[in-house]
Amino acid sequence: MTEEEREYAQFTSALRQTEQMADFLDLSDPQIEAIFEIYHRFATLRFQAMEEARTANRTDLRATLDALDEQRDAEILPILDPNQTALFLEHKNEAQARREQMRQAVEDRRRTRDLQRDTADRSLIVPIFTEP
Repeated sequence: MTEEEREYAQFTSALRQTEQMADFLDLSDPQIEAIFEIYHRFATLRFQAMEEARTANRTDLRATLDALDEQRDAEILPILDPNQTALFLEHKNEAQARREQMRQAVEDRRRTRDLQRDTADRSLIVPIFTEP
């Protein structure tokens, strides 16, 4: 990805997230501006982390990205009023639950395929010698 493409991706990611949040929480113009700046800065940090982690362990990358998300949310929360904060946290918890369900479904499918593969492999074993 070229530098220009990366900057565009970071900008559009921040813009999309800010627009979704503005619609969901009915943000004021000053809130939108402040939150966009936060999302844009953290989009840049996320892209840098992913770029640096090309050879790293996926678990380490996930931990880094989760930490960045927590820092981003910590900067966003003071900008929101109490009602917006409650909605934001509720939405975040629901999204986390959906992600966990998807991860579990992927793990279940992988485990099922491993069991099917193991069973299929054993069914291919043909005895060479038979007893008379």
